[in-house]
Amino acid sequence: MRKLNVFEEIQKYDFVTNRDLYISEEGKHNVDFEKDLPLIIKAVHFYIDYNLIPNYHDYLEISYVLKGTGSCIIGEKKYYVKEGDVLVINNIDLHTWLADHNISMYLISIFFLPDLLYKPGDNDFNLDFLSVFFNRGKYFSPRISNRKITKKISKLILKIHLNIKKKDKYYKITSKTLLQEVIISLLDYYKEQLSSSREIYDQNYKEIVKIRDVFVLLNNSFNQNITLGEAARIVNISPQYFCKVFKKVTGTTFKEYLAKLRVDKAKELLLKNNLSITDIAYQIGFKSLSYFYRAFKKFTKINPTEFRSALKYR
Repeated sequence: MRKLNVFEEIQKYDFVTNRDLYISEEGKHNVDFEKDLPLIIKAVHFYIDYNLIPNYHDYLEISYVLKGTGSCIIGEKKYYVKEGDVLVINNIDLHTWLADHNISMYLISIFFLPDLLYKPGDNDFNLDFLSVFFNRGKYFSPRISNRKITKKISKLILKIHLNIKKKDKYYKITSKTLLQEVIISLLDYYKEQLSSSREIYDQNYKEIVKIRDVFVLLNNSFNQNITLGEAARIVNISPQYFCKVFKKVTGTTFKEYLAKLRVDKAKELLLKNNLSITDIAYQIGFKSLSYFYRAFKKFTKINPTEFRSALKYR
């Protein structure tokens, strides 16, 4: 009998989609971990209606592209991904996944909290497990396309997935041990790209904290006339410096980020009710219907009418 590949094996279980992912007002993606096993596996199916707004989270992430093509945008950098690629994402990387137009993209992701592998007071060598997330050098690339390493990682992820599904007597110990095997593979692959310092991580963390209140403002008042100057005043920095920090953290300008956020809200309304497209455009804060159409097509590749028709009954 032919052995199933990773994608065929995962298909036995339900994929979640963008509609199952919860992003908080601060732009944080939250998940529920078991109390004594802060590790979960999610198989995610990305449609074109996936949330475009970058998010961050408390947990660490290792994602494997099961099928399809698209991109992962982390800060100011965009990484094109295809079947077989692995992405390693830390807990302060503001990022988002985008499926290519009309092509679904499937991921399987490990989400886990750092203290699963290292807690203060543990042996110092356990801290090495977190090096690929916290001690990245200047030329570190989170995308891995080397098929020898990604194939090995995909098999380990599948083992963790099946182990958690079965929940036998020792599944928690087994899951942690398999995760450590994944990390050891990553440490071997990245050994030339790691630093002995957390300087880059610490600097990026400070910048996210610095503008976090702006994400809350935008999510609560996205339909209001929010100016760049107002956003800069909230976090007590000059508009010039705010632009620099905001672009570095989000990978986009303040104006474009706000437009993306409004388009995301428009997609929700287009799918959930029968309001006219004109009413939706003005309700989410666009002052011009033509600008709404241009922005919507820019970020989704189709216009609002096509979007509603194609996805409302999916």
